[in-house]
Amino acid sequence: MKSLCLVTVGVLAMTLLIASISLLVAHVFQTVVDLQVKQGTVLKNGTETFEAWEDPPPPVYMQFYFFNVTNPLEVLQGATPLVEEIGPYTYR
Repeated sequence: MKSLCLVTVGVLAMTLLIASISLLVAHVFQTVVDLQVKQGTVLKNGTETFEAWEDPPPPVYMQFYFFNVTNPLEVLQGATPLVEEIGPYTYR
């Protein structure tokens, strides 16, 4: 009985130790990430963020094409679909 209590206390102590170390590491990691984000987002002359803000990269355009089935009832009966291209719809 005494050895069972010792094993139980040992397992419980190890579990608490692992949980507290995990929480400590998570807190330190979050602090480091927050610090890096704060340092990286400052608009100050000479920083990479300032240069990207001052001279933004060329705009990105996304184009989408859609296809409209012009004979849906015939397709349901086994015919080959006839499609009509619609687009491009361009977004910036």
